[in-house]
Parts: sequence; C-alpha cells; structure tokens
Amino acid sequence: MAEPTTPDAPTAEAPADDPQTRAEASETAADEYLTLLKQTRADFENYQKRNARERESERKYAFFPLALELCRRSTTWSGPSRRPSRPETTARWPRA
Repeated sequence: MAEPTTPDAPTAEAPADDPQTRAEASETAADEYLTLLKQTRADFENYQKRNARERESERKYAFFPLALELCRRSTTWSGPSRRPSRPETTARWPRA
C-alpha cells in the first residue's frame, strides 16, 4: 500500500524552495569559495617567493659553469697566482 502523504510532510522539492534554506546553502557555498580563494592566493604568493629565490640563485651561480669550463680548458691556468714577496737574485743550484 502507498503511504499517505500529509500536507505538513516536507517533500524533496520543498527545502529547495524555502528562502531560508537557499540563503544558508548560498552562504555555505560562498564560505567554501572564500576559503578556496584564500588558499589559492597563498599558494600563488608562495610560488612567487619560491620563483624569486630560484631566479636569485640562478643569477648568483650563472657564470660558475662557464668559468669552470674555461679554467679546465685553459693551458696556462695553474691555480691562483702567488706573487713572490722578493725577487730571487741568487741561483738555486750551484753552477759547475
């Protein structure tokens, strides 16, 4: 047998038509969108900061590989140059 319906019993369509329920649903959706917006904004700010740090690091070490390669290929480079404190005037080995 079919269950009797009473006029006071809410149907599936009644809550959607209720202005109070619709307002609460809209407020809940707005809160969810606001939370999502704040998270997205924070993610974007973190991305910008990370990108700036990476660019600074790349700028700082950009010439290191080039300088290293030039040093490796150079035949005259023998390390840091050291200037003698005084010129040597005597021969190191005795002449025969």
